Amino acid sequence: MASTYAVAQASNAEPSPAQQQASSASIDKKALARGLYETTYSAKRNTLYVAAAQQFGDGKGGVVFALDPATLAQKAAYKVPFKAFSLALDDQRGELFIGNTMDARVSKLSLDTGKVEGVRQLASKKAGEKYYPVHPRTLRFDSTRQRLYVTAVAAPGKLYVIDTRNMQLLKTINDLGKWTAGLALDPQHQRAYTSNFDGRIDVIDTSSFRKLKSFSADAEKPTNLALDAAGNLYVTDQQSGDVVVLNAKSGEQLKRLHSGKGALALSFAKQGKVLLVTNREAGSVTELDPASGKVLNTFMLGANPNSLTVDEQHGAVFVTIKQELQKPSTPDGEWTTAKPDEIARIAL
Repeated sequence: MASTYAVAQASNAEPSPAQQQASSASIDKKALARGLYETTYSAKRNTLYVAAAQQFGDGKGGVVFALDPATLAQKAAYKVPFKAFSLALDDQRGELFIGNTMDARVSKLSLDTGKVEGVRQLASKKAGEKYYPVHPRTLRFDSTRQRLYVTAVAAPGKLYVIDTRNMQLLKTINDLGKWTAGLALDPQHQRAYTSNFDGRIDVIDTSSFRKLKSFSADAEKPTNLALDAAGNLYVTDQQSGDVVVLNAKSGEQLKRLHSGKGALALSFAKQGKVLLVTNREAGSVTELDPASGKVLNTFMLGANPNSLTVDEQHGAVFVTIKQELQKPSTPDGEWTTAKPDEIARIAL
């Protein structure tokens, strides 16, 4: 654990009536489909893409929805062979990469043709096994080298590196801790950072694919990662509801920002002056000043806010909202929801 740190923790109090009123007035929501997960925004096409796994156990594939980012109206729906969870975008080439978590593979969808034009299988399973041994989670695209980095939830976890031009697997980096989840890239300095539920951050040299070092995340359940312009690493901790800020070079803890119960996804907005965090258990999105830790706004969404994407050009953030799962009536039944998941647009 780092030896010294400064604490910048905001109040845990509920948002003021003024905050609540402002928040609700700037939120648009739309029920879309069951099994919504990640989103990504294409500036080139002015389109929001939303991954949907749909109903588990239905024997069907997934869907990627293309939405108007201003109105959330549906432009298109691309059916894909495997259930869709995570997303990464090559906006220049018009290629959308889809993490097919339950099938241990990654697909490449052409946004020009609407067809899957490449698949990389990452693991196999033995006859009779229900699940694959690894589950691809976070996808990050490096446009400078045409590479896709993919964390895999497993014990121990992995990081896969894929050449997006031909979907060939370049490297598998092993032994990255239990349930490797979060991933942040620093292409300029050729570094990748991963988090795992052993409470650790691993630092990988993306030129040699070597793990350089590890340090404590100072979090019980470090989940997602983001880097600021100064090279500091922001880590959501689902357990405490905090965002832990670390020096990415030394691992020293710089501060803790309190966001909310079940802090999960995070992203910077307004040229890095604002940090947005989904709080899955609190049912909210927190807008923070990353310098001071001050809560600038709390957007109450209800249910379970999950992933988020920022549209800097139009000053909006898009959030998927998961509905509460209902327990199956039989031991072999599937968990489901009473109604579809939602997509929300928050004007910043």
